[in-house]
Amino acid sequence: MPLTTDRPSAQTLRTATPAPCGLPTEEVAERLAVYLSGMPADVRDSALMAYRGVTVALMTRRGIGTAEAEERMDRIMGLIRSRLVAIERAGGGVPGRA
Repeated sequence: MPLTTDRPSAQTLRTATPAPCGLPTEEVAERLAVYLSGMPADVRDSALMAYRGVTVALMTRRGIGTAEAEERMDRIMGLIRSRLVAIERAGGGVPGRA
């Protein structure tokens, strides 16, 4: 007797495009900036570059063109860096490049 499952097949999982969901861009930038403000500058920069790479890859996997994904990430990275500067100026976080 064959085993049956209610789970989708591996092929379906690979080809299915999930519906967009999540937080607004500004809220994501705010939360990341607050989190990253507690890190030394070199660790922070590495974390930002990793976040950028993963996010661009996810966007392109969901059907957004590479150029558009890069453009969106430039905007998001600008928001995060601006917020980091504001946090440092207010006396919070770890001083360093924002």
